[in-house]
Amino acid sequence: MKRFSFALDRVLNYKIQIERNLRNEYAQIVQKVMRKEEQIKGLEQRHRVCAVDYDQEKERGAMVNRLRTFEDYLQSLSDKINAEKQNLAQLKVIEEKKRQEVIAAKQDTASIDMLKTKRMQEYDKEVQKDDERLIEEFVSNMMSGSASA
Repeated sequence: MKRFSFALDRVLNYKIQIERNLRNEYAQIVQKVMRKEEQIKGLEQRHRVCAVDYDQEKERGAMVNRLRTFEDYLQSLSDKINAEKQNLAQLKVIEEKKRQEVIAAKQDTASIDMLKTKRMQEYDKEVQKDDERLIEEFVSNMMSGSASA
């Protein structure tokens, strides 16, 4: 009997490659999200430290222009934090879309792979039946040969 060959092997390999590429893209987006979260944490930490410094300067009775500089810097940090949080929200939307693409690709690959497994099992059963037929034929030939001798 000829060797097993699955007609959709090329399609399966293509789908596997697509899935692999999507997983890599997803991993890159996840890394971007993590870096953005770390960046936001850093900005928030700088804002807290500056706010403490600002309060200390107020208690010491600092000059108005010095306090105004602190306020401006705190406001710019707040604006930057808000802008980065919006960027993070956009990245998370992209991340979710890419995750859905990965899931869909995995389902495509899995369905073709299941079909391949099913076809291979059917092929193996046919091979086993052929082997059994050959053995029966061999045994019956041996029996008929010994009976005639």
